[in-house]
Amino acid sequence: MARTSRPLPAKLTTLGQLLCSDSEGEAGPSARPLARKRPAAVPEVESDSEDDEPLARRVAKKAKPGPVAAPPAAGKRPVSPPDRGGLFGPLPPMPGDSEDDDSEDDDHPEADEAEQALEAWEAKRAAAAAPTYTGSEWNVEREGDDLAGQQWVDRAHAFRARAQRIYDNEKARLLTGLDGRVTEQHRASLAPFTLIFDKGTRRRGVCKYKYKTIGLSARLIDGGFPADQVAKVIRHELSHACNPKQHHNHVWSLFDISIGGDGRRCCVSEEAKAIIGHKVEIYCPVGGAKASTGHYFAKKQVAPSRKWLGRKICPLCKRNGTVSYFQFRRV
Repeated sequence: MARTSRPLPAKLTTLGQLLCSDSEGEAGPSARPLARKRPAAVPEVESDSEDDEPLARRVAKKAKPGPVAAPPAAGKRPVSPPDRGGLFGPLPPMPGDSEDDDSEDDDHPEADEAEQALEAWEAKRAAAAAPTYTGSEWNVEREGDDLAGQQWVDRAHAFRARAQRIYDNEKARLLTGLDGRVTEQHRASLAPFTLIFDKGTRRRGVCKYKYKTIGLSARLIDGGFPADQVAKVIRHELSHACNPKQHHNHVWSLFDISIGGDGRRCCVSEEAKAIIGHKVEIYCPVGGAKASTGHYFAKKQVAPSRKWLGRKICPLCKRNGTVSYFQFRRV
């Protein structure tokens, strides 16, 4: 059966007739296509919110260049802008800092050394007025003789009496103040101290704060230690009594010099060593127990430990390429 085509309705003949139809609905050659209408422009409304502002305008605002800083002059460092405070804000000022203080608190070791030298000079000048104990009134009968028995005991008591007089004289002199060199605090610390004689052999004197005593070596005093040297030992200990907890530092040394002492930590008098004597001699077995061989030789009051002897060797033997450990003997 043959298939027959049916004509389209007049309204749907062509798509162009539909699009180009005029106002009366008829298609013709003079008909123009319909133009699209543009939407009306929406007027911009000012807003306080930054999100409502166009992105292009916001970017242009942020990229707007600011004033260009002038280059620093020759020879001058550029000045950085003031700190407006970062994440945690500016650091607080340190204690003792001030705006108008540039370098007043800097350390000046040269000035400190000069000040200490001046204090030492003033102390030595003040020590020139210290009394001396070299006159005949400070001599003891038969002082340089070799005595024994009761005569030696009687002379030892005379030596101790002389040391006591020197101590009383020096203490009374300090308690007077010495024109301001000895303060009230010094005098209050010194007042309760007394003098004793002990069995010390490895020291000349000692100051014991707990018992408020100043001790002198009985062996040194009984052996006839000179009066002027005894006075230096007493001044050394009186300086400790006036300056507790200062040990042998700068404060103690200047005070000791100002009252007539030497300001030294230890007594270096060979005469004191000869009077006290020694109980032990430490020597190198290669050179023997003699001081003139060049090998190690020393005089001590106490015997060394085995551990100390096992660690020490003679310096001369070491330079010669040999090992020689120390030995000791009692005398």
